[in-house]
Amino acid sequence: TFGYFENPRINDRGTIAFDAVISGQQGTSRALFLKKASSFIRLIDTEMEAPGAPGQRVDFFEDIQLNNRDEVAFLATLTAGAVRNGLFVASVDGLKPILLDGQQVDGYTFSSISSFSLNNVGQMAIVARRSNLAGLFLFNGDTFIDIDISRQQVPDTNRFMFAFSHPRLNDRLEVA
Repeated sequence: TFGYFENPRINDRGTIAFDAVISGQQGTSRALFLKKASSFIRLIDTEMEAPGAPGQRVDFFEDIQLNNRDEVAFLATLTAGAVRNGLFVASVDGLKPILLDGQQVDGYTFSSISSFSLNNVGQMAIVARRSNLAGLFLFNGDTFIDIDISRQQVPDTNRFMFAFSHPRLNDRLEVA
């Protein structure tokens, strides 16, 4: 049974993604759903193990984004364990981690994933810390590319980049 739902997102195909409290014989939990036509598809709930974080579950969903391929990306806080949070993508094909707190990529350790933008091609602009420097990164499906790292000098000034917040990524890979 649905308790309440929040954070609804709709795409150009009419698919809706939302976060809901559900209750049943096993108690109450939160879940992330996709509504396509008249079908409700549960993508993940707080009772499932988070991929990439053995023994941990998703505790809280935030910043839910839906693209026109019916992919739902979200930041999640995880239950107690080695990984504190992560960025995930869910679809009818399953759930996969994109970036987890403490993950090593190309010799760097990522942490503090704070915001992201998902485009209709499935690529993401991600704000996170990498080896203690704030940065803006592009995830293109299998690799991470540096867009900008804090403490880099802004061209034609004596100022330096320090922090990033809430990027927007379009389908032509332009980031604002």
